[in-house]
Amino acid sequence: MSGGPADSSKEWHVPNGDAKRDAILSAAMEVFASYGLKKTTVGDIIRAAGVSRATVYKHFADKGEIFDAVVEREIREMLAADRRAVSDETSTEGRLRAAVATHAELIRKKINLLRVTKERFGEIVPHTKARTQKMRAEATELFADIIRQGVEEGDIVVDDVEQAAVTMLYAVQGIFMGAVMDVWDADRDELIDRMVELLMNGLRPREERYS
Repeated sequence: MSGGPADSSKEWHVPNGDAKRDAILSAAMEVFASYGLKKTTVGDIIRAAGVSRATVYKHFADKGEIFDAVVEREIREMLAADRRAVSDETSTEGRLRAAVATHAELIRKKINLLRVTKERFGEIVPHTKARTQKMRAEATELFADIIRQGVEEGDIVVDDVEQAAVTMLYAVQGIFMGAVMDVWDADRDELIDRMVELLMNGLRPREERYS
């Protein structure tokens, strides 16, 4: 292939092993965003990263493994941002809103960055299933932490913390699918507020739900 990121003058080449791996992933993300998973070749990534073929294969077995690593890095960055947003809040409702809003907004940005479309979504899912399952477990733990803290503070009552956390994560994933299916609109803040309100009403002590 020619053009696009493969011919970019941007320098991703750096001397150290871990930094070099990260530079390869940064270059690879641009290439995947331009060409999609199927059309991208390892050669495209090598040219964009400005490294040798041996260097790429020292870190990654094939194109699929590079793509998995790109997705994992992006998800880890999202989870780190989620936790930073949550740490700034002082109430259960505030922490929940911060987690949902930050996660949803970052999903939107990542989808745009990778230029994920309905057509590309189908080719991406099989390659990232195992990796995203691991990341989903970490995201579930984030919501579980919020719930546990809320229970400790007396804001909410939850019999099964893990199940409640999974339910919350599925709600956020609904926003993810909306973004993929091009129904993410200007009312997303209102949608998030309604989601948080519904979740909180389901978690508050019974006597507070109807007061």
